[in-house]
Amino acid sequence: MVVKLKKLTGLFYPSQWAFFMAAKKDKKWIQKAIKKPGALRKAAGVKAGEKIPAKKLTKLAKKKGVTGQRARLAKTLGKMRKKK
Repeated sequence: MVVKLKKLTGLFYPSQWAFFMAAKKDKKWIQKAIKKPGALRKAAGVKAGEKIPAKKLTKLAKKKGVTGQRARLAKTLGKMRKKK
């Protein structure tokens, strides 16, 4: 893939430019990361419409494999959420 870039002087250092372009290219990484909605809830044994308890989520996050990855992502996304 060839990307044509406009020359920007004084805005970015060369090392920052690669990071900026990578972040700009994949804006919807969260949507792409969640392949199977509801899979973590099913693994946790929680009914649909209910929240997964924090204690159970922490326990799942310590597991290996896909379930652990899903739980860790859920904890990270929970931290990103805006509080009222």
